[in-house]
Amino acid sequence: MSFSVKEFLSLGRIPHIQNHFKGLQEKDEKIIEGIVKELELEKFRERKVSTLSGGEYQRVLLGRALIQEGDVLLLDEPTSALDMNHAIEFLEILSEKIKKGNLTGIIVIHDLNLASLFCDEIIFINEGQVGFSGKPKEVLEEDILEKIYGFKSKILKVGDIPYIFPQRRMN
Repeated sequence: MSFSVKEFLSLGRIPHIQNHFKGLQEKDEKIIEGIVKELELEKFRERKVSTLSGGEYQRVLLGRALIQEGDVLLLDEPTSALDMNHAIEFLEILSEKIKKGNLTGIIVIHDLNLASLFCDEIIFINEGQVGFSGKPKEVLEEDILEKIYGFKSKILKVGDIPYIFPQRRMN
């Protein structure tokens, strides 16, 4: 059995249900509809979640998380299955929601250039320990990346935004 997008989004309100016999209240429905509009999910509302593309599904997952109205969003590689266009679009939406909603966003992301563009702070975990942390312009440095990843790179800075160009390993 596959849920419709609307049913799937509604699952985000389960922690807020006051009376499980009555189910969702008017307030819950308004919150769901608000997120549907904000994330432009109207055209997917009745589709089965199992029929969505990777990008559509990621947007629905973000919607379900936002519908919960938590203070912190934890995301693990939310752009890994997305092409560059959809990854940037997703992170723009996420960034806007975090700033407007007074949320804390914690994201695991391996694309350092996307992290540079969208993250306020980067924490490098190396062998289970915090290796380096700071603003992208502080930690996206050639020597730090070599210590963390074991390869050389070149950094091009456009304003305060560093872009990483890994150097090919020659055997």
